[in-house]
Amino acid sequence: CMLLAPKEWSGLTTASKANYIRMMLFMKDIEQADQMDKRNYANDFNVFALLRNVKRMVQATGISQRAFGKQVLGMDELSTSEVMMRTTKEWKEMTSSEREPFLKMFKWLQAMLIQPKVR
Repeated sequence: CMLLAPKEWSGLTTASKANYIRMMLFMKDIEQADQMDKRNYANDFNVFALLRNVKRMVQATGISQRAFGKQVLGMDELSTSEVMMRTTKEWKEMTSSEREPFLKMFKWLQAMLIQPKVR
């Protein structure tokens, strides 16, 4: 995984370069979003569907859960696992601090789906 064992740019494959660019664009969007007021999503925001989609995207991109947690959520491996595997609360039952990783996941997933493929 490129996050755990970084290489020189010239040593990356085209696919790795595309993933790196997507990740950097995503991190830029996260920083900008954090500076803006956080949205108050509707009480019916489906965290379980979000988790399914994020897990699929993480698997499809080959990013390890550890790297995803560290780079995207800012969490250690255990905390990431707890959020991704043991979430039982619905959105409306969560506190604002419990909602934060889901907002980051949502923004990451949007960025991954929206970014054009780099050739």
